[in-house]
Amino acid sequence: MKKKAIIGIVIGIVVIVGCVFLIFNRNQKATVKQGSHQSAMGLTIKKNKRNTRSRNNQNSQPNIQKTTENNDQYSIDEWMLMGYMAYAHDNYVQSRHIKNNAELVNDISEDLNNGDLSAKRNSSNTYTLTNKFGSVDVEVEKDDVKVTNDGETINAKSELKEKFGAYADKIKAMIKNI
Repeated sequence: MKKKAIIGIVIGIVVIVGCVFLIFNRNQKATVKQGSHQSAMGLTIKKNKRNTRSRNNQNSQPNIQKTTENNDQYSIDEWMLMGYMAYAHDNYVQSRHIKNNAELVNDISEDLNNGDLSAKRNSSNTYTLTNKFGSVDVEVEKDDVKVTNDGETINAKSELKEKFGAYADKIKAMIKNI
């Protein structure tokens, strides 16, 4: 009888230790996953891949233009910012817990104003945007905007207009920081 009781106690202890180990292991993985999303304040670099069809290179334009060739209602600077916002959306959701495009536009405007994000024009239609996590290149093309150096993200101008057209005045005010 004593042997059965001792064996029962040993089995019970092994089961309890096993359960504690599994619970601890799961909590540790969840903490690491959650910590990686909350530890960074600002933009985190994340690779997004979308449409990777070939593009015409427009870097040969010598003069800086304020609007694109097809007389869009937005300037090249505005298209660049909209393309960057579409690229950075998921990163701002994770790091700043934004809930909508209005908050995204406000956060990027604040980052440009306080210097956390800088935009440099490289040519008439190419830019480099830099923050403490790295930099990406943005190229405004005839029908879309391409973000590279962190994978490749391509957004059609029609999609960008639909997402960010309501914030055109705010975006127009942001271009003074370029």
